[in-house]
Amino acid sequence: MSDQPAVATDTGLPAAALQEDAAMGSAAPLTGSERFLRAFLQHRPAVISAGYLALLVVVALFGLYLVPHDPLVIDLTRTFEGPSWEHWLGTDHLGRSTLARIVAATAVALKAAALGVGIALGLGAPLGLLSGYFGGWWDRIAMRIVEAIIALPALLVAIAILAILGPSLTNAMIALGIANATAFFRLMRGVALEVREAVYVDAARVSGAATARILLRHVLPNVTGPLTIQTTLTFAYVLLAEAGLSYIGLGVQPPEASWGVMLSTAQNYLHQHPFMVWPPGLMIVFSVLAFNHV
Repeated sequence: MSDQPAVATDTGLPAAALQEDAAMGSAAPLTGSERFLRAFLQHRPAVISAGYLALLVVVALFGLYLVPHDPLVIDLTRTFEGPSWEHWLGTDHLGRSTLARIVAATAVALKAAALGVGIALGLGAPLGLLSGYFGGWWDRIAMRIVEAIIALPALLVAIAILAILGPSLTNAMIALGIANATAFFRLMRGVALEVREAVYVDAARVSGAATARILLRHVLPNVTGPLTIQTTLTFAYVLLAEAGLSYIGLGVQPPEASWGVMLSTAQNYLHQHPFMVWPPGLMIVFSVLAFNHV
């Protein structure tokens, strides 16, 4: 090892330290995606929620291939069993495996939420974008319709639609999709109203850019962040609403598994077998919290 002292510069700092600072300063700046990823990883609730939701998706896709019991098979000789090595979460009033039914209900819940959010997003976002960008009589009529819908709770609107379509999971998701489309409509309309007057949008119009190109290249990118947030919040709401509608008999119909159906059944045996309430109840709570914090 050399005994020569570190060379000092006019600033009083060692040359090696200045070289390190210069190397750090010359690094390329972080992109938007890299900044988002860094901020996301530093937010512990979001990371935990994302991990939970990833596990939920894996369970929904492959869970029924891993559990040893069929969620619909009845065994009246093993009713109301507590947790055991054979039935980790016990059995229900018909001897069906609670774990198998939780897994099946998870797949139903995620598919239902995806359908409901997809309808809300596909219906509300394009209409809101066009309404805000073009304005005029179309915008005024659309806003009156939206205001009439949001004057009532979304769940009440969904129940009214189900009264017309009839109770089923698909009809429930159609109803929830229509009821929640107003949130996406208002979000997209607000951004379109703001961006359409921007200088770069005027420049694109003057240059002869087509309306579709302006909407896709200049207006839509400005709403990506808020749209993502609204989508995750709507996922949480639809997931909870699906369980609620199934609980009152307007969603998933027995004997199919649903968190809401399982809660409704467990309510009848709450005093004798209170454990039946916990698995579906905790799944609803944790899933809604995860979507709200991701």
